[in-house]
Formats: sequence, structure tokens, C-alpha cells
Amino acid sequence: MRENLVKSSHFFPEFDAECARENAANATLAGIECRRPAIHAAPDCGLDERATFDRLVPGAGNVGAINATHSVLASPGQGFNPLYIFGRPGLGKTHLLQALGHGLLARGIPAVYVTCERFLNEMIACLATKRMRDFRAKYRGCGALLIDDIQFLANKAAMQEEFLHTFNALHAAKCQIAVVSDVPPSRIDNLEERLRTRFDWGLIVEVQPPDEGQSIAILHAKAKERGFELSEEAALVLAGLGHCDIRRLECLCNTLAVSAQTLQRKEFDADATRFALRGTGLDRVRTISVESIVAKTAKAAGLSPRDLKSTLRKRVAVDARHVAMFLCRKYTRSSFAEIAAAFGGRDHSSVVHAVQRVREASDKDFDVKHLLESAERAL
Repeated sequence: MRENLVKSSHFFPEFDAECARENAANATLAGIECRRPAIHAAPDCGLDERATFDRLVPGAGNVGAINATHSVLASPGQGFNPLYIFGRPGLGKTHLLQALGHGLLARGIPAVYVTCERFLNEMIACLATKRMRDFRAKYRGCGALLIDDIQFLANKAAMQEEFLHTFNALHAAKCQIAVVSDVPPSRIDNLEERLRTRFDWGLIVEVQPPDEGQSIAILHAKAKERGFELSEEAALVLAGLGHCDIRRLECLCNTLAVSAQTLQRKEFDADATRFALRGTGLDRVRTISVESIVAKTAKAAGLSPRDLKSTLRKRVAVDARHVAMFLCRKYTRSSFAEIAAAFGGRDHSSVVHAVQRVREASDKDFDVKHLLESAERAL
């Protein structure tokens, strides 16, 4: 283990040296494991039986990730290995990862799903009790390894070292590796460069928030699962309250399901939906002002709100100004002219240009995309 990694470890430092000794002592064993196919079954795969592909609702935000998982199922361990899926919380990444696990199990591949936290806790426990051979047999001997919340590798040197060897063993044996994260590999703090480059070996795909159409489709599907129906107007009301968050949409449906059971109701229109949500705190429409968008975007860019409203032409200021205008158009009901006026009395054509530029640049320009994501998270 490299010295700088040992220094960056933020958990149980005494285990760093122990882990290094374990890895050195088992170097030969690791090499053997790399060359042989995975043969161990996975009695405790850790998968939720409800998280299957048929319960996923496809849309513009997740279709790329869904297609990627199907490609992995077609040739596990061969093409996109590893598969790295990222996106903000509440977008169904865990469901997608577990659906992949069910698909692999259906093909007879012993897949193991584990959260990054559990991987860490098991590793610490096995180091403390000198059972690292058991730990490695479990994770290097499976047919596919699926790890959730891989961003928690950040600043954990010993865990990164162990995961690196596990990764190498599985990849060499052509066993599928898939992980999900809230952020892309480039934004995991103090991630070992060897791991960062290995994530680049396969496919990195982002899950985007659902648009209104997908949100409505999700709501109808969740309502049907719970034994009631939503009118189109009711679905529109709920979509507006869901804030582009699948977990929140599910929470809204769960609340209506309780009301449906209590009132023996099988269908909800807009008025009945509002009545059922009254007093729960879920019926509040989130309002975002132009000023709050300017403030949050400026902070994310390391600028002041005054900089965004000024004529400052530095690249970072122009990017931040355009992102803020884009978000004002997305999250407020302000017209182009009203937004332009809020940015130092500019012409409305400046806002039109900014919105178009951010829409196009968010797929190509990392700086713009990163700033947009940071500002949206802050909002």
C-alpha cells in the first residue's frame, strides 16, 4: 500500500497496516484467484425480490442506464465491465443495480449485491478476527459483484486497496462488476488512481431525473401496484409535488394508499388527492425564486450574486450566469424578459441564448455540467 494512501485513511488507522500485511501475505492466493473462474454460489445475494426490471418505468432520464444493464446481461463480464452508474439520490439507481442482479441470477450466475458500507464493515470485522480468507472467498469467488454507494470509498485507503485486489481477481476471471454512485469516479475524493482508471475500463452512464411524462407513468404504475387508480389530473398534481424524485413519488403514492384503505377508495381525482395529502406536509409546492437561484449558483461557482448580474466576462462568470438563467427558466414561471431584467437589465435574447447554450453544453462541457449539477443540488 502506498504511503500517501495510508495517511489519507479516515477510519480505524490500525487496520491499514493489518490490511497491508494481509494483502502481502495473500498475494499468491490472489494471483491464483485471478486465474480461475468463479465457482462459489451466493446463498445470501442481498437482493430485494421487488427490485426487478418489470417494475422499472423507462423514460428519457434512465433509458441509457437500462439499455446498459441489458447489454451487460447479454454478455456478462465481456463488454461493459465494470458498469458504473451514477446520478443524484432518489432516481432508482439501486433498483436498477438489483434488477441487474436478478437478471444475472436468472442466467445461473451467482451475483452478490452489497452496499459499500457493508463491504467496509465486513472487511473490518474479518481483519479483526483474522478471517480475511473467508472475506475474500465470498467476494472474489462470486460470479458477479454489485456494489451500491461506491462513493463511500472516498478517503478510505485500506478499503480501496482491498477492493482493488477484489476488482482485479473478478475482472481477470471475466466476472461482471457493476457499481452505482451519487457522483462520477472523477468526483470521489482521494480515490486511488488505479481504481479511477479501472472504472474507466467499462462504461460510465448517468441516470437523470424523470421528466413530467416519466413521473406520471411512475405514479400510475405505483398506484396500480397498491390497488387504486389516479386520474390524469391527479397524476399531474402529484408529479408537481414529486420534485423529480422517484422516492418522493413513491412516498406520495404510499400516502394515498393508506387513504384508499381507510376510505375504501379505488380512484383518486385531483380534489381527492389534495384532500388526502392535506396536513401531511407533502402537499407543499416547492417555490424557488430567481434571487435564490442566483445566490446558490454564484456560491457553487465561487462567485458573488453581484458577479452574475454584472458585465464580468470571465469564463467562470459567464458559465455561472448562463446556468443561473437556465435554472430560472426551469424552476420559475418568470418570462425571458423578467429573467433578463433580474440579471442587470439584459435583453431577453441573452436569456434565450443562455438557455440554449446550457442545454447543449451540459452534455459536452464538464465544467458547465458540474456547475449545473452543483447548483441544482443546492436548490
